Amino acid sequence: MSDLAQFTLFFILFLFPSLFVFLYKFNAWSKVRKKGFWYFLYSEYISILIILGIIVTVVGTAILIQRYQAPKYSHSIEYYKRHQDYHTLEKIYKSKVIGNTPDWADVYNHIYYHFKQPYTFVDDENNFLGVRSDSSLARFYHRFLKAKLPEEKQIWYFYKTLQWSLVNRPELAISEFITHDLYDLPYLNYFIGTFEWERPLIAEDHFKKEIDNKGFVEEAYIALSKLYIENQRFDDLERLLNTPEASRYIPL
Repeated sequence: MSDLAQFTLFFILFLFPSLFVFLYKFNAWSKVRKKGFWYFLYSEYISILIILGIIVTVVGTAILIQRYQAPKYSHSIEYYKRHQDYHTLEKIYKSKVIGNTPDWADVYNHIYYHFKQPYTFVDDENNFLGVRSDSSLARFYHRFLKAKLPEEKQIWYFYKTLQWSLVNRPELAISEFITHDLYDLPYLNYFIGTFEWERPLIAEDHFKKEIDNKGFVEEAYIALSKLYIENQRFDDLERLLNTPEASRYIPL
């Protein structure tokens, strides 16, 4: 919200009604001033409560606007990626997730850039500054369990599966993925496929599903080609390379 818009809102909600009440009560004060200020407060306490209510309403509205308006950044997302500013990237993608039905890419990037940050933070002199707040991220996504739409509830399970994948806990990621039937969500099948690499047929199914879900398409094609080469499935590799989309991603 611009400065002009904020001032206009402040004027409408606070200055204008307060000025009206003040002028009205100034006239009332001129009538009772001989009886003293405390008598005036006692006789006009309802009006005073109204003014206080207006103040609380305006301050509360301003706080909510500041909290939920999208933050502004001086550089592009690519700039922060080049400079490995993962903290800012996490905040950018969080602002995209808040207040909307989230796009899976935004949810993935929010979680991914959170876990790209080191677990402990130190300054230039190696003094301890704090730890990464994984619990805050969990609380943020846990709220989606209360959503009415089933696809929004899946965001919590997506978070859990991706979390275990990013911290390299394959057994927990696979368990979460299977238990909540997340096959149709993007990004997750690629991780599960890599965890199931020693079971080629299962890994192949996950990589193909990742391509269908339009998640890590390039990565899934490359993983499939490597899987076929490692298992000497050259006919399958040839069929894959003859796919127009795959040929754009797999180096020959």
